[in-house]
Amino acid sequence: LKHSLAVDGAKLVCFNSFLLNDVDDIRLDMNERRGCFGTLVPFLFACNTQPLPPKPVDAPAKLLISHLGELPSSAGLDGLGLCRFPLRGDGSVVDWGAPIMQEWDVTEEGALAALRQFLKPGGGLSRYEAERHLADASAVARISPYLRFGMLSCRTMYWESMAAHAKEVSTTFWRRLVWRDLAYWQLLLYPNMTDEPIRAHYAGQQWNTSEDAYHRWCRGKTGYPIVDAGMRELWETGWMAQNVRMVAALFLVEYLNISWVRGAHWFHHTLVDADPAINPMMWQNAGKSGLDQWNFTMHPAEFGRRMDPTGEYVRRWCPELRSLPARFIHCPWEAPDRLQKYIPQGVYPDRQVPDLEAAAQASRMAIRDQRARRRDRNDDGGYDLIVLPKGSTLQHDGRLARVFTKKEYRLPLRADWNDERTDHGASSTKGRGKNKSSR
Repeated sequence: LKHSLAVDGAKLVCFNSFLLNDVDDIRLDMNERRGCFGTLVPFLFACNTQPLPPKPVDAPAKLLISHLGELPSSAGLDGLGLCRFPLRGDGSVVDWGAPIMQEWDVTEEGALAALRQFLKPGGGLSRYEAERHLADASAVARISPYLRFGMLSCRTMYWESMAAHAKEVSTTFWRRLVWRDLAYWQLLLYPNMTDEPIRAHYAGQQWNTSEDAYHRWCRGKTGYPIVDAGMRELWETGWMAQNVRMVAALFLVEYLNISWVRGAHWFHHTLVDADPAINPMMWQNAGKSGLDQWNFTMHPAEFGRRMDPTGEYVRRWCPELRSLPARFIHCPWEAPDRLQKYIPQGVYPDRQVPDLEAAAQASRMAIRDQRARRRDRNDDGGYDLIVLPKGSTLQHDGRLARVFTKKEYRLPLRADWNDERTDHGASSTKGRGKNKSSR
């Protein structure tokens, strides 16, 4: 684009305004031991060396366009053909966007109102640290779509949050924009991260390719209420709270063992805040091929109780379970017969994965098997090694560096992987003792 404009005698000048920091200028100091490459803390320290973001300026009273002469013709949105709604058999339009538009005030005024409602005394900010995990999103800002599409400037968010003393109230919220910058920094370094693992040696990992399992997850029919409620809310409104996204993502990759790429594609298709950097970063980390593997798991029934203790969130999005009390609404399979009879037969699905631990073990072994095939990318401590990309560090570009690797995926220093694998899996393999590999 810059070259094409130059041919026509026009000069293109680019300025950062979409992000808090210009990620082109961020370089990590690998001599400082502040955490593994690509995680938040070393990136945060690098950002702290940058100047403060400028304060936003008021909108101009008028635009000076006289020097441009006659403006070129312009097409309206309808003429661009960006969205064509499907038609029913009778020819009527299926307006799937209607409930989404009802859910959101798609204006700059709506964006500012949401931010200020959150920041005001007694608003969500005061409860954010203690209640941000709740599925009903009652303590979060719900401003991500506005940031994504520019209706809310990150600079406005930064300076208004500063004025509200957000850093002192909630460090977690204060760092949200840094996480956003981190995602775009990673996208700059790994432009193919939407579909290709950042830990390139994870390519070739064996995944479950069942279309039925995938589509049941997409449509909220897994048999686990917190997952199903979240996926139905996503389809209806284009959004769900962060922790619900996380439990849904982990269910897909850890319990169904379906590739994170497919999850990323579905979220990108359905989220109103679908972000080309944040979405793949989150899914890469959930799928364990990103720079910062999620060092936790989320049992859907246990976390359902924490995230939706009254069950009201599930009752809203899974109304077929509304007769169940809070004790059983996140595990309807445990409800006694006297309560089961109130669930219409065949309306709510059986669990896709009855034995979660066995499924998680199979997923772990798929990752360990793949890592074993690439021992050259394991260091002596069992951590993954990657080549630091150009432009990522002050002095260490092109060198191999350790990235965080979850303990259960680390491989010991043994010459025979088959021996180690037999030992690792012995406890879950009937009829095979721990010493069977000694030959």
